[in-house]
Amino acid sequence: MLILCTLQAAAQKNYVPAIIITPESDSLRGLVDYRNWRKAPESIHFRKDLSAAEQTFTPLDIRGFLILPANELYVSRPVKLDITDESIDRLLATDEREHLEDTVFLLNIVQGVYNLYVYMDEHDRYHYVYDAEGQPVQELQVLRKKAPGSSSAILTLNHYQQQLYLLFGDCPSIAKRASRASYRENNLRELFAAYHRCRQPSTALTIKQTEKSSVRWGVLAGFSANTIRFTGDHPLARMPYTSSASVLPGLFLDIPCSRQRQQYWLGAELYYKTQDASGERIGARGQPVEQVDLKFTYLQLNVMFRYVYPKGRVRPFVNVGWGNAVVLSENENKRFREGYRDSEAIDGPRKHEGSIFGGLGVQYGRFQVEARHARTNGFSPYNALGTGIRSWQGVVRVRI
Repeated sequence: MLILCTLQAAAQKNYVPAIIITPESDSLRGLVDYRNWRKAPESIHFRKDLSAAEQTFTPLDIRGFLILPANELYVSRPVKLDITDESIDRLLATDEREHLEDTVFLLNIVQGVYNLYVYMDEHDRYHYVYDAEGQPVQELQVLRKKAPGSSSAILTLNHYQQQLYLLFGDCPSIAKRASRASYRENNLRELFAAYHRCRQPSTALTIKQTEKSSVRWGVLAGFSANTIRFTGDHPLARMPYTSSASVLPGLFLDIPCSRQRQQYWLGAELYYKTQDASGERIGARGQPVEQVDLKFTYLQLNVMFRYVYPKGRVRPFVNVGWGNAVVLSENENKRFREGYRDSEAIDGPRKHEGSIFGGLGVQYGRFQVEARHARTNGFSPYNALGTGIRSWQGVVRVRI
């Protein structure tokens, strides 16, 4: 029972194979609770195996750790960083700077003649730092501050360009590139790698791979059961209407809002659908005296926000969103009345249909299955006639 409880507790975390680098530079293999960190962790949780006791390590306890599935190396280094909040309001209000002087975990980007690392501070600022064998960590500095003599202008000082120019001075072509480099991971990675190849072309170079795009896209297919309710003082509201159904073929695109665990997503869907309604009014003799047939084809764009539970192979999710549909064609728009000539049921139906929706579903690998409820304002352009449509939908999405 104790083992089962321990395994259940471990399952609530995301333990993956990892290697701990001890203060004596020995390797300790086991499992680390990996959170796909956007910001370097202040501590990590380690187990030799899932049934072993959990240990917590801080940057003062170990020299670093390697997450094997992601091939991410974090090293422990003492740093002094300028972590000033560089929001415009803060910079205009004061000239004071804030510094971090501590031992932290740094994510390694390049291992070569000079090692390049990245660290994100509490204000979501990226700091790129470097070191070398026998040399302490140095920050590549870019500072923003209030311009002298101005109450509203902000000045950016790219000190890192001069730092890199001097650092790579024995490879002039690379130093020249460094003097114009952007303060971005890809640019700095290329410079440090190029310098290593210039100075030591025959020795090994380790480069952290660029992250694969987390943007997801794929195909969707769904089914919608629609109930339309005509309300108001208009004559069309005097009769009952049948329910209808529609298929929903389309495409989707999902964009993660956060790197850590990818719990929050912005999504978009584009699909084809139909809305139709048929109603009739029975006269005193038991015969239809009025009949209406409506059918419209739409192309709908949905924008939604989704939360995905981050644990387990089967992950439940919930989303809410808004939709806008454009009429592609009027398939039917007829009104029959006894004693009158046939006519259009709705003169100039609304060309845009707005909707709101919410859904619950589960995600397994590349597949998502969702039950969704949607409400739309329908196709009536008349103030005296409401055409609210309620839909229950089932949607299956497959990531490509």
